Amino acid sequence: MKRDVQIKLFTILVIASVISGVMVYTSGQKTSTKESFREFHFIYKVTVPRVSGVEGLTQIWIPVPQDNEFQEVTNLDVRSPHNYTIGYDPIYNNKMVHVVASQPIEEFTVSFSFDIKRKEAGALMENLSSSNRTLFLRPVSRVPRNVRFEKIAKTVITFGSTKENGRALYDHTLNRMAYDKSGSGWGRGDAIYACDIGKGNCTDFHSFFNAVARTAGIPSRFKIGFPIPNESFGDIPGYHCWTEFYTTEDGWIPVDISEADKNPELSDYLFGNLDYNRVLFSVGRDIELVPKSANGPVNFFIYPIMEVSGVRSNNFTQSFYFENIE
Repeated sequence: MKRDVQIKLFTILVIASVISGVMVYTSGQKTSTKESFREFHFIYKVTVPRVSGVEGLTQIWIPVPQDNEFQEVTNLDVRSPHNYTIGYDPIYNNKMVHVVASQPIEEFTVSFSFDIKRKEAGALMENLSSSNRTLFLRPVSRVPRNVRFEKIAKTVITFGSTKENGRALYDHTLNRMAYDKSGSGWGRGDAIYACDIGKGNCTDFHSFFNAVARTAGIPSRFKIGFPIPNESFGDIPGYHCWTEFYTTEDGWIPVDISEADKNPELSDYLFGNLDYNRVLFSVGRDIELVPKSANGPVNFFIYPIMEVSGVRSNNFTQSFYFENIE
């Protein structure tokens, strides 16, 4: 009788959890219902100090998030004392603000804000065109396809399904690398550095994964944005990135390997799922700025890119802030 009562009580609790849409934990792994989402206000701010004694233009390119299947961006408000345009890169269709100021200039601030509803993400089923398959298989400047990654692929990739091979590569990357930002060379998304050193930040984890995946013939795409803390409001110290790989059966499957390294109890969840505590800003590598920069594409696009008289400059300050929408 006691066992029957316990079973009935457990069943009631499970049903109640499903109906209410709460997030639960099973054996240390996070699961949730499809209703999981978060709404917040985001402010991105760039301040440029006074520039004098230089001829030419000061130009700034800033990435801007867009709607997709897992986030809805509303109330975008761009503020700049100088002329600006909004454009899209020709390869990945990333959105960006371009600000132009003539020399000499006084200190000025460019900012934009928006509201966002971010959903928990899972696999995204879509047909991959031949041109996009080529795009997401090709090497980029810091993610090559070469003999080194081919040897790793032959060791890791078996004769299983693409999803199973993706999981094998996910586990291999997780076991091979450590989240460690000591020393120099990390944070450039350099697959060879990651292969040699075996540590780095999220860009290094996912660049290694993408190099092996693409070498093995599995399309993959790099994504970058910002993590949103669990607090109600506050500053955001820096970016976060993840990646996706493509299977014919399931479409694009997201993985966040560096976050799994920092939180081993979430390793199963972060293969195929992403929490809603993030916002996506751009996709891809070797991003072509619009209007085109004389200095060529940028490695990845999350922080401002500034040029003074045609020369790249980091002479600015940046800040990122969020506040929950109740």
